[in-house]
Amino acid sequence: SYDPTQLSAGDSAAWTKLTQDADKPMTNRALRQPLPPGSTFKLVVAAAALEDGLYKNVDTGTDSPNPYTLPNTRTDLSNESASAPCKNASIRVALQYSCNNVFAKMAVDLGQDKVKAMAEKFGFNDSSQDVPVRAYPSVYPSNMDKSSTALTGIGQYDVTATPLQMAMVSAA
Repeated sequence: SYDPTQLSAGDSAAWTKLTQDADKPMTNRALRQPLPPGSTFKLVVAAAALEDGLYKNVDTGTDSPNPYTLPNTRTDLSNESASAPCKNASIRVALQYSCNNVFAKMAVDLGQDKVKAMAEKFGFNDSSQDVPVRAYPSVYPSNMDKSSTALTGIGQYDVTATPLQMAMVSAA
């Protein structure tokens, strides 16, 4: 547990111990530690697909194979559960079961520019964003091949976001 009285009493040894700790306990991770957002980024991809008209609505099938082979590779992208109904899953079902195949294919079908544009509507790539407070920028990358774009569809590759950013995405 943590005892804040050591710091409030002006204990410089306690401060030094905290600031030199390799685990960086004084870092506000919600604001200062962008990491791959993983499946939470699927909300951004779904929003891009719906806005673009790629699918009529959240209940339209996505014609997604399961597993999905990353473009120009022999790498199959699987899902957490082999029994999940992810083949041709609608956006609704794909979000419910976190279907990697659906969102990877969706990102490729949209193309990186459309996914990036939607990510930017949600605040990615904005170093001046300070709502509700200033945080490290969340990033959607550029200049990717199709297999990298597919991986961004599941919040991987070089996509990074702070926990605050993804909380704002979820709240939108």
